[in-house]
Amino acid sequence: MHQFEWLAGSGYEIESVNAQSQNNIVVLKIVGNGKIPPLKNFQKKVKGKIYGKTMKIEVVYSDTFSVKS
Repeated sequence: MHQFEWLAGSGYEIESVNAQSQNNIVVLKIVGNGKIPPLKNFQKKVKGKIYGKTMKIEVVYSDTFSVKS
């Protein structure tokens, strides 16, 4: 998984980016837990960089637990 400045310090990482989806939509899938960083910060980062495409963010909530046996 990859880290993105918008997600820095949060409990989320990028799982995938699909720029080949239908209807001119870019799908960003993030995985993690906790509060999602403000979307306004994300909008500022991608403004003018996705050239008329719509950005869809899919959030997959995930927790990891360790159990000693």
